[in-house]
Amino acid sequence: MNNYYDATIIPNNLLSLKGDEFYKFIKQLSGEMPCEILKIQLIDSTEAFMNSDNLFDIFKYNSPEINCLRDKIYFRAENGDYILKSGITTNLSLLTNLLNEKKKEQQNVNFNQQQEQIYSNIINNNPLLKSLFRWYEHNDTLKNNESTFLTAFIDCIVNNLNKSPNNYRYSKSVEQFALSLFILGGKMTYQFVRMNLSPALPSVQTLNKLISNSDLKINEAHFLFNKLHEYLNGIDVKYAFGSEDCTGVIRKINYDQQTNSFVGFATPLVNGIPVSKYYQTNSFDQLESWFSSSDKSSLLNIHMIQPLPSSNNSTVPSAFLLSGYGVVNTYTSMDILRRWLFIFDNCLQKNIRIIGFSTDGDAKYLRAMRLANHGLTRSDLNPKDRQNFNSCVKIVTDDILSILVASADTYGTFIYLHLLKKIISTYIEKTTKINDRLQSAWCIVFICRMWWTWIQHKQFTSTTASATTKRNSKAKFFITKTAYLSVELNAHNLLYIILLVKQKQLPKEALNVYLFNSQSCESMFRNARSLSGTYSTIINFTVADFLNRSQKISILNRIKCDNLCQQDDNEHLSFPIHHKHKRDNHLLSLQNLDDIDQLDVEKIISDAYNEALELAERLEISRSLQENDVFDFDSLNKYVFRQLSSSSKMFDYSTQIINDDDDDEFDLEEEEEEEEEGLEENDNNEAVNELNDDVIVDQEDENDSNMTTIKANFNGMKIFDEIEICR
Repeated sequence: MNNYYDATIIPNNLLSLKGDEFYKFIKQLSGEMPCEILKIQLIDSTEAFMNSDNLFDIFKYNSPEINCLRDKIYFRAENGDYILKSGITTNLSLLTNLLNEKKKEQQNVNFNQQQEQIYSNIINNNPLLKSLFRWYEHNDTLKNNESTFLTAFIDCIVNNLNKSPNNYRYSKSVEQFALSLFILGGKMTYQFVRMNLSPALPSVQTLNKLISNSDLKINEAHFLFNKLHEYLNGIDVKYAFGSEDCTGVIRKINYDQQTNSFVGFATPLVNGIPVSKYYQTNSFDQLESWFSSSDKSSLLNIHMIQPLPSSNNSTVPSAFLLSGYGVVNTYTSMDILRRWLFIFDNCLQKNIRIIGFSTDGDAKYLRAMRLANHGLTRSDLNPKDRQNFNSCVKIVTDDILSILVASADTYGTFIYLHLLKKIISTYIEKTTKINDRLQSAWCIVFICRMWWTWIQHKQFTSTTASATTKRNSKAKFFITKTAYLSVELNAHNLLYIILLVKQKQLPKEALNVYLFNSQSCESMFRNARSLSGTYSTIINFTVADFLNRSQKISILNRIKCDNLCQQDDNEHLSFPIHHKHKRDNHLLSLQNLDDIDQLDVEKIISDAYNEALELAERLEISRSLQENDVFDFDSLNKYVFRQLSSSSKMFDYSTQIINDDDDDEFDLEEEEEEEEEGLEENDNNEAVNELNDDVIVDQEDENDSNMTTIKANFNGMKIFDEIEICR
């Protein structure tokens, strides 16, 4: 049994007491008899008492003083034996134990004082430690401690200083910091930092092991539905928006050791769904056959899922990379539609509702949207690679529009730029109220319908010109059909989403229209290209390169998400945010959506039509439409519907046997693609990848072209007319 002795009842100066002061204390603590025993033996100090072996040996002798004291502390039996009173033994034992405890306590105090003096001397002799102590003192006084990770980082360094490099240990937050630095800065930057801060960061080999052991490895053509489900559950989101896009890549075949498959061939599609691990073999003959018969991927196609944050989320969650695979430009709009249905069905099985799909203005994607019967789509009309969006914002400012509206000669330009401003306000800006979004969207539609109808009734060429000449002549006075059909699709789908929200089939968060775009795909391409080394001149990547880089991007996004969701954690990391996005990244209040139940949709669309009439009143359009009886609401819309229906090729795709390779639905022009098709081919050569990724287009010229030159000598390079297969 462990006995506890409270040494606090003993004064601190007991060890220095002597003589009468010592006897007085003993008498107060243990009584008169123990004091007499010590006095008769001249034990007059604590030190003498603690060094005495047996205080009762003296009673073996006879003397008047001893006999008198013996009679007080002993019982005498009838046979002449003496029995010591138990109280005397207990008091002396207690006194001994208390003094020992006090002695230990005093020794500890003296030791601590010595250590404090040693530490004080060390601190005074090292200015770094003095600064560190002052920082810790200041840090403890802060209510909102913003240096929590720094504290953990310093502790990690100090703890590892006294260990061998093989025994360095790192906390989870330090490992996340190291991974983020390695991914964002690259290998050279990380090695430079680690060489100068060796105990602070794990080795590159350790990081590569952490990356390879992560569960975010992305294999070509594999859809990560389970990981998507985990991600959305972690951020408490059930609704999302899908997007799809492709970009040019370097044509190169790589071997994936983990899956024992070859990456870089064009992934075969079965009903539009890519086949995972198709190029997996142990036969060299089979590989040789693939090289001779299969196309190399000229494009990389990816699918991104943008979660729609609920009212409980404080920020907009990062988009999730669902899948990526190499393709060639031979798939059809039906392949795209089947892929979207495949994604929609699989997400629905995971209790994830995909409310729409978004992509750029490519004709195949546009026809897929036209054919999709669930219809919840929004096309990104202005991809980053095709225009400078900042310039568009500048030319639609109020100052510019006020100048244009004042003159009759520039009023048409004012209408055009006013439409562009409404598009930005409706689909891109976050602060626009939902009723204003709906009215602006349909005002754009009605103006475009009036404009297009006026062109159809306007004679721009001679009456003897051919139909093709007339059509081409009129097309120059209108926006492209791709842009116009996107305007129609976006307005109808916005209306559809609003009706679903009013019917309680979708939450109010589904009206965050500014998230319905394919910029998450463009952002993924940009981020993947930016992961090239500091001294690398190769901007573009192969399919295998993208899959490896996307794993790092996914790890980085997970670290960001974990730290955003754990703001109360004492070791959370902070990531830089561009000053333009510091406010944009936070969700706006949903108060603009609170009046959705009282929204009068019919009145808003009627007001949009009246607004369009007011804008077109100063133009020749109104008079021409009145003369041709297509001016009022019903006649105008019926006319446009008939014209579009007559040029549309509608089929029953339930049998999935119709050849839908025809690009002429709605007479879609692809003049932008025709002008830029030839640019993509140059990106397949690594030597010319110094071009900025902004000039990489999404289509590629499949036709072989021969180089013609008058130069005879090519120093530093080898030129061949033909390349043998073995090469």
